[in-house]
Amino acid sequence: MRASWPDRIRIQARAGLFVPIVTLAVREDSAFVSLPRAGAFWSGGADAFDGSLAVPGAGELLSILCPVALIERIADPHLERTPSGWTLLGRLGEGEPLSWVEVRLSNDCARITEILWRNHEGEIVLRARRFGARRVGTARVPDRIRLESQGAKESIEIRLLGPREDPEQPADLFRISAGPGQRVVDEAQLREIVGVALSP
Repeated sequence: MRASWPDRIRIQARAGLFVPIVTLAVREDSAFVSLPRAGAFWSGGADAFDGSLAVPGAGELLSILCPVALIERIADPHLERTPSGWTLLGRLGEGEPLSWVEVRLSNDCARITEILWRNHEGEIVLRARRFGARRVGTARVPDRIRLESQGAKESIEIRLLGPREDPEQPADLFRISAGPGQRVVDEAQLREIVGVALSP
């Protein structure tokens, strides 16, 4: 995974060290998905990743890794003591697809342990549990993140094995082109391919 705050991210999943299974790149205005083993390629607007494909957008994923920007967007924040630590509550700005956020901190307030996004009815839409902590430059990121969707029906675990600063990112890092033998698919075909890949 490589990222550039606040709204660009590229993630590649591989089988072993060399065989790419999926590459996802999201920028502020565009998104790309390459599925080499399925021979498929999709590109579109970044807004497709705001929920319609059940993939967190770049901004949301970066907020989970480094929540400072998320906390700055909270309107009318309220900090309260809980038996397990502290909770910072507040609503997100107007026009946000998710209306409320809770940031849960350890007893000493030094570590964010959990972030919850709630809809306007108070239901949890996305839960991010954060484990451990390490420094990357001036940022403090978790060792491991577990993302759970509404009702914990789906979950993804991200482990940061060797995070480091990345000052020399290529200009086209967050843009992917179709590879040899890949056909361009539309959004419905992409959902079908991803659904088959995720089925037991």
